[in-house]
Amino acid sequence: MDPFLALIESSRHQVRQPIGFDPDGYEVRQALLIAARAGIAADTAPPAESVVWDLFSAVAWTAVAELQADLPDPALLPEEFRPTETGERLRTAIIALTTSLADLFAASAASEFGSPWRRLVWAKVALHLDIAAERLR
Repeated sequence: MDPFLALIESSRHQVRQPIGFDPDGYEVRQALLIAARAGIAADTAPPAESVVWDLFSAVAWTAVAELQADLPDPALLPEEFRPTETGERLRTAIIALTTSLADLFAASAASEFGSPWRRLVWAKVALHLDIAAERLR
């Protein structure tokens, strides 16, 4: 199995935690970066697919910027973590991860966890991720 796909699957299982899991936590931010990084699949995808991945990438990176804007230590990914394959397997895995992240942020925004400002940020991130996942469907 492609190591990037394995990383996606592992991240998806990590973020499928009960409500109250810290949406600003390192694991969640890493999973969000992994999802956004998948957008570089546009570089090797056929032209029609490339546009879809570019749209996904733009929205996913907006979610990353929104989430990390007020956090003191942004999460980072090493440059070598990138998809080595494109196609339906990557698309399906990224839709699943992005949807899981959107659900986590939406649930956190609706909870009593965190400040009202962070809950607003999480709501915006959830919206961006819903839009990003929709771009790939």
